[in-house]
Amino acid sequence: MQFICTHLAIMNDDLKQRTMALVKALVVFGLAYPLTNDYTHALMSHTPIAVGSVASRYDVAPFVAWAIVPYSLSFVLFVLSFYVVSSAMLSRLLHRLVLGTLVACLCFYAYPLVFAYDRPVMSEQWRWAYELLSLVDKPYNQLPSLHACYALLFGVSLWHVVQGRWRGLYRAGLSLICVAIAGATLFTWQHHVTDVVAGLGLAVVVLVAERWLHALPHITGRAMMKFITLGVLWFLGWAVVPVLVGYQGTAWAIMAKIMGMYGCLGLFSVAWLYAKPSWITSLLAKQTDKHHVGAFRSSAYGLGLPIIIIYKLMWRLAWACHFVCHDIGRRVIHTQAFTIMAIGHLSDDVLDELSQYAGRYRQILWVDVCAEMASDFAHARLLADKRTVTKWQYVNLGVMDLQYFDDTIMNNIRALYDDIKQADEPNTLIICQCAMGQSRSVAVMICLLALQQGICPHRLSVQDKEMMDSVLSSYGKHRARGLLA
Repeated sequence: MQFICTHLAIMNDDLKQRTMALVKALVVFGLAYPLTNDYTHALMSHTPIAVGSVASRYDVAPFVAWAIVPYSLSFVLFVLSFYVVSSAMLSRLLHRLVLGTLVACLCFYAYPLVFAYDRPVMSEQWRWAYELLSLVDKPYNQLPSLHACYALLFGVSLWHVVQGRWRGLYRAGLSLICVAIAGATLFTWQHHVTDVVAGLGLAVVVLVAERWLHALPHITGRAMMKFITLGVLWFLGWAVVPVLVGYQGTAWAIMAKIMGMYGCLGLFSVAWLYAKPSWITSLLAKQTDKHHVGAFRSSAYGLGLPIIIIYKLMWRLAWACHFVCHDIGRRVIHTQAFTIMAIGHLSDDVLDELSQYAGRYRQILWVDVCAEMASDFAHARLLADKRTVTKWQYVNLGVMDLQYFDDTIMNNIRALYDDIKQADEPNTLIICQCAMGQSRSVAVMICLLALQQGICPHRLSVQDKEMMDSVLSSYGKHRARGLLA
């Protein structure tokens, strides 16, 4: 019975993971694609000359009304693929589809195009299907064809799903479906030949880029995709919305576009830094430079401003949803050498509670593990100084969200522990603070515990292990694997 329950729990977790990946892909598509489609539609209304076409002499495909059936299979494969690929392929499929969507939507914005011909009058049998299609997919987002791009990405991603004696039949059927999806774009008069060729070319580029991304550490790849996605959506939002509300060509539209380019450049620069772990610590220290009390210097509000704004908004949403822990005692572990706590950014009320709690200790070592938000160190110390004379010390590790813990960061953590050991002050509280208190602070917390020989995992009691499992996130434990071995 226990085995069955365990197996069902694993299946449930896997289903949630796959559904979450599908939701992410749909959210990116649902934000970027309609935005560019409406953008071209607005241009057609105000400035038709700005919208072109890529029709050529090779566009001789006749209109075939029933071709909308294979055309619609793209959405079916979009949803189904997330539930049939292997767990190892799941993140790769997500990255492929998101990259294809983002690059295509940037092309749609840069080169707004419209299909050159009007569909002929069709029978009632198929008219309703095309009317339904027009609600979500107007004939504007042309080059490259996302249908053709997706078809090739689906084919590659689903190629190894079936093995054994039915492998050949499965692959032949999959190839036929993908070819039918790409070809249907021509016979439904949704795309020209040039669009389809460009879509297949985009898919090849995406596969090469995703392969390079997959070769990076998993955490690094996730971080890069996160900031690339935010960068493109940030740019499209600022550049397209003024046109949609009728401000095309005005000073407001130009300023909004500049703001979009500025934010996109800042987010892309952070994504690039994740791919260069040997540079990241020194460059991020300059981009998100902080005073000795954890406040940002003026230099941080350069390319780092979009990051600061986004994470401030994310924190407010997470706090309202109780994702940030409101109970400061939830992630606290006591050892003979020190007490260590992992927290996120806190409200004024909880900071006041924390300052009272800190008054029990002779020394507070505040470890800032968040490069995107100003630390609460100064505020907490100010509140505590009204009641106690506890010694406060600030240390900035300058770690970005989802940043891979490379040798540089690990060495900084070891140096921090050596300083704690040399101080030999048993009545010390170490506060590790990140944005949400869920991953970075927990990872540093576990690293310090692992370096403290009396609390190494293989020496923990059963009660200690159960307590650590209950208060520390699995993601945080994964990040500290190098020191937990």
